[in-house]
Amino acid sequence: THFVGEQSLQQMPAWFRHADLFVYTSLSETYGQVISEALWCGLPVVAMDDGMGVAGQVTDGEDGFLIDPKGEDADRQFGGYAELLLRKPALRRQMSEQAARNAKDRSDPDACVQRYLEVFEVAKDHAKRNPGGSQLVAYRSLARWAGMHSTVAAMGLMRKPVELNRNQAPTGTWTFSAAS
Repeated sequence: THFVGEQSLQQMPAWFRHADLFVYTSLSETYGQVISEALWCGLPVVAMDDGMGVAGQVTDGEDGFLIDPKGEDADRQFGGYAELLLRKPALRRQMSEQAARNAKDRSDPDACVQRYLEVFEVAKDHAKRNPGGSQLVAYRSLARWAGMHSTVAAMGLMRKPVELNRNQAPTGTWTFSAAS
């Protein structure tokens, strides 16, 4: 294990390619972008089944392993699956190929556009069935938000923005060179 510190987005695929597998222990991610990045780079994933974002990205037994975090032997299973992938190169290679395939299928532009269109259709149908019903809720929410933030600002409780990039390195961009 090597801790190399913060790396630019452009360098991440190369770092992922040095790995044999990706282990992920978080239980509180709503999506866990690093999971999709690891899968895209062909890494099988060993992760806790969060029932949310991670579980929606990893197909248990196909491109990785999901462990029930509430199980008595969750730690043993987690380590066991990681060790299994390290000891069985053929299984790791098979899951690696499937991980890359699944990630690319999931992020195919045509499929993504189709999913957006389906969501918009559902929203449009909902709006037709409930004309004006959601506007009141939206206005109420906006009024609550504005009232709370105005009060906080008036009391002088707003703080300066936080610098998230603690290493003061330039923030990465999402543009990749053709060599990546």
